[in-house]
Amino acid sequence: LYSSSYDRGLFYLLEMWPKVHLKYPDSELHIAYGWNLFDKVAKGNEERQAWKRKMMDMMEYPGITEHGRLGKEELKELRQSCGIWTYPPDFKEINCISALDAQKDGLVPVVIDLAALSETVQSGVKVKGDIKDKKVQGTFIDELLAVMGDTKYWEKESEKAKEFGSKFSWEKIASLWIEEFKRP
Repeated sequence: LYSSSYDRGLFYLLEMWPKVHLKYPDSELHIAYGWNLFDKVAKGNEERQAWKRKMMDMMEYPGITEHGRLGKEELKELRQSCGIWTYPPDFKEINCISALDAQKDGLVPVVIDLAALSETVQSGVKVKGDIKDKKVQGTFIDELLAVMGDTKYWEKESEKAKEFGSKFSWEKIASLWIEEFKRP
């Protein structure tokens, strides 16, 4: 599953996908977020629209399903049908809600260790380096393929993900905010 804004690193994953699908022909990549925000920001920008067209062409690779914008319940259902949450960003997150939700649902992260992901991802694999670097891209795909091929590792990290993610339920976060608002 890739469930963040498409302009935050999806391009690198799409470039890697043919290698993933070659090794695991039954693999699936589910993409959810949609173009809504991008279209508002990039309206009239021909360079960004050309990039979008290239991305949409790449999303036609075998095994890829682009779901677009989903509601919370639909996204949760999709997350729970996946096993790995992968995110190779070149964007510095300040708090990655997708990371927390994915782990809460037991997905094993394979991410670039960048900005807040060092805090919001506490299971799976965090690859050091800049995803723009070809060597880092090679390490990233190697790690993704390794997780895909190691059931025992995946099971262990999925449990670790659920344990960590459970600390960040919306109910718990809301109750912390309520307590904060009650303070003088």
